[in-house]
Amino acid sequence: MSAPLLSLRHLTVDYATDRGTARAVDSVSLDVASGETVALVGESGSGKTTLALSLLGLLPEPPARVAPESRIEYQGANLAGGDNASWRRVRGREMGMVFQDPSLSLNPVLTVGSQVAEVVRTHSKCTRREATTRAAELLAMVGVDSPALRARQYAHQLSGGLRQRAMIAIALAGEPKLLIADEPTAALDVTVQAQIVELLAELRRRLGMAVLLVTHDFGLVAQMADRVVVMYAGQVAEMAPAPVVFSGAAHPYTQGLLLAARGGAGSAERRLAAIPGAPPAATAWPSACRFHPRCARAWNHCRAEAPQLERVSEGHDARCWLVSEPAGETGGRPS
Repeated sequence: MSAPLLSLRHLTVDYATDRGTARAVDSVSLDVASGETVALVGESGSGKTTLALSLLGLLPEPPARVAPESRIEYQGANLAGGDNASWRRVRGREMGMVFQDPSLSLNPVLTVGSQVAEVVRTHSKCTRREATTRAAELLAMVGVDSPALRARQYAHQLSGGLRQRAMIAIALAGEPKLLIADEPTAALDVTVQAQIVELLAELRRRLGMAVLLVTHDFGLVAQMADRVVVMYAGQVAEMAPAPVVFSGAAHPYTQGLLLAARGGAGSAERRLAAIPGAPPAATAWPSACRFHPRCARAWNHCRAEAPQLERVSEGHDARCWLVSEPAGETGGRPS
């Protein structure tokens, strides 16, 4: 097997806060292969966005700190601990990022086309006129109507869907091999969400790039992902090929997310399927299994000892005592 395009090993990120150290990402290891779409799934506060920002060296330091043992390997080279020059060689050219709210990411005083062209010129030797032409081509590639006209407009003159398409064009301007999409449909209405999902899937096929999709939406995962990595309280709770997750999730947290996703918005089914409680604060993760305070199947072992990722089947791992002791509390360890 060929080496992965991106490989994380024991990625750990801490934030210094007024309440103490918050461990937002705790020893996460995962791979992304060339041309593969991996979905990073979990509730807000699970560490997904911190992980995504760390891949491009965009964490605010301080207060954020990447632990020395962390490895962020891109095409075999470790980026963790690199200087700004090292990160600049990767950002845009090798890895591009689409942020969740384009209205906050686009510069309001520059035209959309000038922002795309600026990235083109940063990553290629071309004239200003050539960059302007390429910017219009990129806007057309991502489905912007009348791209030459839209390139002369400002962000506030575009709809939410067009702003997100412009952000995707900026992310693609350096022709990256890996696109990181952080909740790319979160700020859009349902109809536009479907269009952006279709666009991302088409771009992946056409350009052959890998995609790391950061989301809490299992509907989006079902449409796009090859593999799924579920995060909870800064750790990987479960990882498996997407069909395996949907047909046989092993972790109670993943099962709860899937049950909630199957209910219609606002329906009684969705309310009944909601996972009780809320994600814990990163400054005070629960001891032992971090999910046990919210888990209906928790038992004494869950409260006494932290589980490790266990192999469920080939390519499928879960951080739960029920993997190795499926009988749980009925197996002689009553709660």
